Amino acid sequence: MKFRLKRKKVLSIPFIPTIITLFNALFGFLAIVKAYQGEFVEASWYIVVAAILDGFDGKIARALNATTHFGKELDSLCDLVSFGVAPAFILFSYLKWVGYNALPVELIFCFAFFFLSCAAIRLARYNVEAHGNVLYFNGLPTPAAAGYVSATIIAINWYVKRFGSEYLWNAIILILPYFFFLIVGLLMITRVKYPHVLNTLAIKKVNLKTFAVIVLLSLLTYVFKEFALFLVTTYYVVLSPLFRKKSLQPVVKPQTEVQELPQS
Repeated sequence: MKFRLKRKKVLSIPFIPTIITLFNALFGFLAIVKAYQGEFVEASWYIVVAAILDGFDGKIARALNATTHFGKELDSLCDLVSFGVAPAFILFSYLKWVGYNALPVELIFCFAFFFLSCAAIRLARYNVEAHGNVLYFNGLPTPAAAGYVSATIIAINWYVKRFGSEYLWNAIILILPYFFFLIVGLLMITRVKYPHVLNTLAIKKVNLKTFAVIVLLSLLTYVFKEFALFLVTTYYVVLSPLFRKKSLQPVVKPQTEVQELPQS
């Protein structure tokens, strides 16, 4: 009597999207290493690069018809590294290093863990929810939150190098941890609508004025990298939900009166 052994199915994964997703995690890990070495500006730029890669891995997977459940789970795990663990560690190390005794280490640790927890909840919620509207996110996306934190650290370093730290430095040290960890963390787990920039540009048609503004902002960001990046991320995190709120309200059509026909 012969027995046939069942062959186990070998997991096949899409090569190009998986490599891009893993490079996202690579830059997140490099950000942690650089923060450990005290190079906070370079670590913050690595977070920005990871956010750019995260914006394109899904687009490339759909363009190649290579979307898989494996890729979705891998993307979430890499996002947790690059936009949860890495920015929380950067902020903890940065505030501990520049703040000296301004804040207790235990308090900074609690704020950092709060940011990490909100990022994990945001990613888990995104995986289990249905995504009917591809033009908006429910809550601040984790790449945007991490990018805003990184852009602020880069801008502060640029400001201190250019103008010194005699006047605003002590006040900034006390305000930043509360603003970063609490406000940005809470925005990730709220239901505030945030526009999906890449999908909006790909699907919706923009007029010439909007296109000119996008080009101008891109040029300013390239020329004045440190400060312009902070302004762009601040606009997205703080102002874009306010400007988009009106457009999200449902349009109620006026009801027309129906005249009754005379009965014969």
